[in-house]
Amino acid sequence: MAITINLEGLESSAGSLQIRQHRVLVDRPEEKGGTDRGPMGGEYLVAGLAGCFYSNLVAAAEARAIDLSNIRIQASGELDGMPAKFTSIKLTVNAQGCEHGLLEKLCQLAEKGCIVANTLKTALSIEIAVV
Repeated sequence: MAITINLEGLESSAGSLQIRQHRVLVDRPEEKGGTDRGPMGGEYLVAGLAGCFYSNLVAAAEARAIDLSNIRIQASGELDGMPAKFTSIKLTVNAQGCEHGLLEKLCQLAEKGCIVANTLKTALSIEIAVV
């Protein structure tokens, strides 16, 4: 299986990404010479990890008939070096519907099933904290 995403350049540094039937913009902030019409590619990388992890967390809970609610995930990527690269990404997870230890177990299962985490963790540290 392959995932294909098409990008069409717009004006300046903005681009339109076609992902299945969805269109999203990518751009640089004004202070980096862009028009700030959308997130930067690096921001999408961190968002992609959070989104992939979330869908696997929901699937793990549903498979065990656990009704998680008020799920909140904060994703933070640490940048370093020249050229800049992510050295770590931390996901902080909070949810209601089960006790802390069970949420930690669900997070472990979600991490194992997350294709983005499985790809990235060979290159950088990914930390998942349940609060």
